[in-house]
Amino acid sequence: MPQELFFIRDLIIALLLGSLIGIERERSRVEAGNGHHEFGGVRTMSLIAMFGYLVHELFSDQLIVFTTFVLGFWSLIVASYVVSSIQNKNSGATTEIAGIFVFLIGILTAMDQHLFASAIALLVAILLFFKGQ
Repeated sequence: MPQELFFIRDLIIALLLGSLIGIERERSRVEAGNGHHEFGGVRTMSLIAMFGYLVHELFSDQLIVFTTFVLGFWSLIVASYVVSSIQNKNSGATTEIAGIFVFLIGILTAMDQHLFASAIALLVAILLFFKGQ
């Protein structure tokens, strides 16, 4: 199989795994019905997974650039948590932590660790689903 097809296959896997967690976050938001804007739905989680995948694919051999992107992503997650905590006093960090896991799922997919990435995505989705139960 040509290398380009592996790239497309792995990118689709990352997007689907991110979507799984995003779907659960949207279900949780609808179920809560609180009307607050929260970080992370289907599109956001899919984009985070794709970002993690692309960061590893493009910069895994350049440690400084790779680390800069990872730390930049973590900074965005922290900023999201701070803003949501100010706006909504009783918000937790569950969705932001899920975003970090989705980023790692994207990286694992780029490393051809599909089974490991799938298992983590499934466990995160299950934990998020049963959080409100």
